[in-house]
Amino acid sequence: MLLYVCIHWTLFPVNGLETYLAIKEFNPKVVAIIMTAYRYECEDLIKQALKNGAYACFYKPFDMDEVLKLVEEISKRKKVEYGR
Repeated sequence: MLLYVCIHWTLFPVNGLETYLAIKEFNPKVVAIIMTAYRYECEDLIKQALKNGAYACFYKPFDMDEVLKLVEEISKRKKVEYGR
């Protein structure tokens, strides 16, 4: 079973990277998609998350159809990975 997590990047008191890494530690197979309005302010943290396995970052305002398209693509890839 795939677990998808959409993480808003400017959480308080922790940031999105800390949240993502904690979730990933609990479930390494989690599929994380980052969402933020802070393209430049969070650039370094987003790069770190992508290097650590987050799938993508969508910047607000984003097109929900694009998010759903990505989720579909990831689901197809994971089914192949898991042989289903």
